[in-house]
Amino acid sequence: MDRLNLNTYIEFFNFFTLGFFGGIGHCISMCHPFVIYTSSRFSTKKGYFGIIIPQLQYNAGRIVTYIMISIIISYIGDIINAASSLMGIQKGASILAGILLFLYGSSILMKRNIFAPIESRIASYTPKIMSKLNPKNPFMLGIFLGFLPCGLLYGALISAFGLSSASKSVVAILFFGIGTSIPLLIFSLIGSFLQKRYDLFNKISALVMISMGLYFIFGGIRY
Repeated sequence: MDRLNLNTYIEFFNFFTLGFFGGIGHCISMCHPFVIYTSSRFSTKKGYFGIIIPQLQYNAGRIVTYIMISIIISYIGDIINAASSLMGIQKGASILAGILLFLYGSSILMKRNIFAPIESRIASYTPKIMSKLNPKNPFMLGIFLGFLPCGLLYGALISAFGLSSASKSVVAILFFGIGTSIPLLIFSLIGSFLQKRYDLFNKISALVMISMGLYFIFGGIRY
């Protein structure tokens, strides 16, 4: 395994880690109404199997939306690259994403979540969103809800834009999406266990976001 491939795998693992731990502290807090809605509306069978299938479809829809957004951003980057060097833009994107994640994680750790007003407003609009969308299946629900404002997703997308190629950006967001899906799937099965330990998981999530933010900042400086 050469150095370039090793670095690529490390980058993908970092995006998965960001998604997984960010999902524990952030996605469960923001998206648990949608998880509950998916289970209550689309679960047709009793038991864990009847719960997990709709949740897998819902999360697959979210990931598809994330990838579509990443492709659009990467396409814009290719246009810019055709006109001029992308080096400075990639460096700036990595630093910007790092600062965003660092501030986001720090604010959560200090219990002053900078995105709390947005997240609480989204939560208050959840019933209206559901009634207007009226999705016919959990996959389409995931497609639609993937477009909801999310600070963690924005940080990941900006970070992915800072990678060296469009294909790597898309794969990185795929790993990020898978990472966020695992905590939501677990929550759909053992939500009460996670809620009782939410403060602990939230602190771990914040520390990971801070660490990843510093990683992206130093990576952008070193670029």
